[in-house]
Amino acid sequence: MIKPGRLAPTTFARDNEMNFPINSAEQLKAAFGLDDLKNYEEFIAFKDGKPGFSIKRAYPEDIPFIAPVTKAGKPDTVAMIRVLYNPSDLPAEQLDMDKVPLWINIGVHNKYSYLHFGYDFDENDCPTAESLERSHNSPQPINLDFHKHFFYSHRDGTFLRHDEKKMSGAEVLETVYREHCDTTRETQRRRWRVIARFGCLADRMIHALVVVLRVLFRKKFDETRSPFQPYLREDVALLEAESLVIFGYKTTKNIILTYAVVVLIAYSIFYLSGLTRWPFLDRYGKTPF
Repeated sequence: MIKPGRLAPTTFARDNEMNFPINSAEQLKAAFGLDDLKNYEEFIAFKDGKPGFSIKRAYPEDIPFIAPVTKAGKPDTVAMIRVLYNPSDLPAEQLDMDKVPLWINIGVHNKYSYLHFGYDFDENDCPTAESLERSHNSPQPINLDFHKHFFYSHRDGTFLRHDEKKMSGAEVLETVYREHCDTTRETQRRRWRVIARFGCLADRMIHALVVVLRVLFRKKFDETRSPFQPYLREDVALLEAESLVIFGYKTTKNIILTYAVVVLIAYSIFYLSGLTRWPFLDRYGKTPF
């Protein structure tokens, strides 16, 4: 979690203070030590000037996913990792020098189709039709987002995991890369399927509750609020409805209809089950029906 203003940037008189905050992709590249990591290629700085970059790495051969290859045997599909420093774009005075958040994304990148529309199998840099078919029939890697899962500490010049474990830049990239590759394994894919099913079920339940809230109670949620933010009590608004005054009490047609339906359902259950008498009331010589 970001703790704005906990420590001022000028608190530490250290050599790395001049690098706080990181303002360019080259500075972020140096923090990760990419020049010493030979498994990564095609460093590209973000064009919007923000301190972020993308790099690529070939998929290993020991996972179920089979990457398509060109005629020369070079892989056409690689994993692309994108890294952004301070994704919320907070000013320096609101950043914690010990724990600046990072956004990291990893996904599948197809070199040829990224630059071309369709496939021309006569070109040397185009993947072969046979390798494309083999790749299509193999388990596909799942794109992953790591938002505020990793942090950079300017005090130590190291990276931190969400559980405060210190890591090097190489270890951060390796962790992200391995988790992405593991999504092709059956054990992980079962886990993701279970999560997806629970998410689908929860989404349907939420929609059903919204309908109940609107139809039975004539209330709705504030539609201007982002769907990624929790609803607050004040976000529930009352819909306009025709009101009635019964025995001095003001109510709506929807509430009257709701109670009538509940009573009808209760009576139907008792009638169909044969419970037309309530035994616990028999001792008083009374029956409800």
